Amino acid sequence: MCRVAESICTGHMIEGYGAVNEFAGYEAIHEEAMRLYCRSLPEDHRRRYAAIEALKIGYGGVASVARVLGMSRRTIHTGIRELQQMGEDDRISRNVPAETRSECAAPAVVERRSASESRS
Repeated sequence: MCRVAESICTGHMIEGYGAVNEFAGYEAIHEEAMRLYCRSLPEDHRRRYAAIEALKIGYGGVASVARVLGMSRRTIHTGIRELQQMGEDDRISRNVPAETRSECAAPAVVERRSASESRS
């Protein structure tokens, strides 16, 4: 699991949120901004955005974000699983053009790829 998802999943305090049960909800202007931003994202990114917001809240976060964004709780749970898998899988999407893959990859991955290409 990536460090960001791990820290969120383990319940570390996030600045500005206080204890888990202290979340009183988003202000109306923030809810509207979240909905507007979410609509601009592709479906898979929407799930993961909602998952991050829900994990930041902690207990009750999935239901709260589902209400704000008009998503099912199941969709948000799918996004949480995807975030956890993103940290475990070190793969690059096949939709990324080959010439930009090295720019997206971590430096260690680029070094391994360069070493294997030089052997060929």
